[in-house]
Amino acid sequence: MLQRLPLSELKTGQSGTIVQLIGKPKLLQDFMTHGIRVGLKIKIQKSVQNEGFIHINLGTTKVSVDQSVAKYIIVSINPSKSEDKEDFSQWTIDPKDI
Repeated sequence: MLQRLPLSELKTGQSGTIVQLIGKPKLLQDFMTHGIRVGLKIKIQKSVQNEGFIHINLGTTKVSVDQSVAKYIIVSINPSKSEDKEDFSQWTIDPKDI
């Protein structure tokens, strides 16, 4: 299941698609100027809280986003491979049920 989160909450290595940009016209224009737009697939290259920036890949372009504005970029994240698989290890089948 896809989950929608602000870019500021994503961790290094997570990827997804930008589904919403929130803000006043000036901020939205700044996003567009830097190539950040709805529908774009992104990957978090590096997210370090005390550094103040989130480094993302926008296709072949690398962009650094200030964490104070990253909360206005809403991303639909792709589930990790481990979340995508169902765990059947705890299932037991009684032969009488077959």
